[in-house]
Amino acid sequence: MSSAAPLRMVELDVIRQLHADVGGDAAITGDVLRSYEQRAPELVTVLDRAAAAGESEGVRQAAHDLRSISGFVGAVSIQALAAELETQHPMSAERMTELVTRLGEQLPAVLAELGRFAEEL
Repeated sequence: MSSAAPLRMVELDVIRQLHADVGGDAAITGDVLRSYEQRAPELVTVLDRAAAAGESEGVRQAAHDLRSISGFVGAVSIQALAAELETQHPMSAERMTELVTRLGEQLPAVLAELGRFAEEL
């Protein structure tokens, strides 16, 4: 049995800091979270299509964008997967597909957690 703690999906302290950085303005923080809620699924779709087509540069660019925006809102599990897709080249098609699939599987839970935070604003 492993004693290592599982990776958190969202680091709420990052969002709290963002909220503090905008002077506690719930509207601005909410706008940032809604933007992520819209853009992250779009990028996962781009990743899925690029991986299916074997377009490693397309995967790298979309992964870079997803890693960046995920870090901004504290979506650490998505950020970690996107970072691996961005930096681990060359990568087998199977591994690329596996990581993109995991992104798609984790994203709904991450968005739900971010949504719960937004409701508390």
